[in-house]
Amino acid sequence: MAMKHQEQNTDKLSCILQASRELKGTPYRFPHGNTKEISNMRCQSLGKPMDISHNIFQRIQPHVYSWTKIYGMNFLNWHGSQAQLFVTEPELIREILNNREGAYPKMDMAGYSKKNRMIPEMSISVEMMLERWIHYEGKEINVHKEFEV
Repeated sequence: MAMKHQEQNTDKLSCILQASRELKGTPYRFPHGNTKEISNMRCQSLGKPMDISHNIFQRIQPHVYSWTKIYGMNFLNWHGSQAQLFVTEPELIREILNNREGAYPKMDMAGYSKKNRMIPEMSISVEMMLERWIHYEGKEINVHKEFEV
């Protein structure tokens, strides 16, 4: 049974490698790759007023939204001199995330653990702020003052 599972993974991996030869993506731009383009796209996106909608993906990730339309569901992007494979096909994402054999290298997420340790402090801060606002229920509040440093 384990041998059959391993053969299936090998077959899938060879299919992915074959597809990667045909994979399209953004051209490399020396020396920053696509980071400046991504930054410009984000600035443009965030600089425009947003309609009231739950459809926020194109606003917060405009480069991914745009490039999936141009290059397809899976594409190459350049972060500096390193190529990054963006995978947006749900089945392929599921396969990559469920893989335990290490066939698909993933980003190092060590930096994100620091942010997770901040969550309790942020929750306490928000609770305190909401307690101060409780007497404003149903009234307009100038929240800008709360966020001044």
